[in-house]
Amino acid sequence: MHIRTHFLFVIAMVTISFFELGRPLVGAELIGGKKLGLTVNSRVAISDRACPITGGIPFPRGGLSTEDRIRVFDSSDTELPVQTEVLATWDTDGRQVRWLLVDFQAAGLKLGRNQFQLRYGPGAPSGETVASVDPRESSWPPNKIIESLYMVDQDGRRYGAAVGDDETLIETETAGPLRTVVRVHLYHKDRDGKRLCRAILRLHYYAGIDHVRVLHSVVMDADPEQVKIRGMRLKLAGFDGTAQTLTFEPGEFRVLVGRPSR
Repeated sequence: MHIRTHFLFVIAMVTISFFELGRPLVGAELIGGKKLGLTVNSRVAISDRACPITGGIPFPRGGLSTEDRIRVFDSSDTELPVQTEVLATWDTDGRQVRWLLVDFQAAGLKLGRNQFQLRYGPGAPSGETVASVDPRESSWPPNKIIESLYMVDQDGRRYGAAVGDDETLIETETAGPLRTVVRVHLYHKDRDGKRLCRAILRLHYYAGIDHVRVLHSVVMDADPEQVKIRGMRLKLAGFDGTAQTLTFEPGEFRVLVGRPSR
């Protein structure tokens, strides 16, 4: 029996909830171009730093071509850096976009609704080449997160990530100038090499923001009637040198701060 569960760790980061899409309008900035209003609902006010925003946008058949230029503007009409990825197309030739994933960063978000605008249509690309986000430059590179992750069963037995195991796979799933995603496939094992379950991590890294979004998907290979997961924990060194543990246990989420790490 396989049971898949999902847990989300967000290290020093605030998550934006979702997009709301407005009605497309004819725009003047691009010849034959259009505008699409985007509303970002923020659960907190963030005035001191930029916040990464990611959202999927559907398009009708013929609404957006893969050759069209995509631009994002804030409420003051300032253009923001943008990263896009075509998730689905209408036809097999892959030219008409059906779903588009959009990434951008915004500063000065207020609590509640924040307005942005997507402008798209025929136009020459900017021509500027920007390097992709490099996870190795983060304070929390993939290997550090993997080594810090462990699970605990109902008897208190600890199962760490099988670092260096032949079945551990680390690969770049998405690479872009604003966001890079690293996919990790691994097993959780105890000191004796006994497996508890396998897991898939997706680590999201952002340009200019030393935050990591960690999505931890667990596939329960063991019999769920015999083995229970009591908690999942991620232990990392904090900015002040203390050992901080993010822990998910039934019914609660806690951050534990311990003695300085060495």
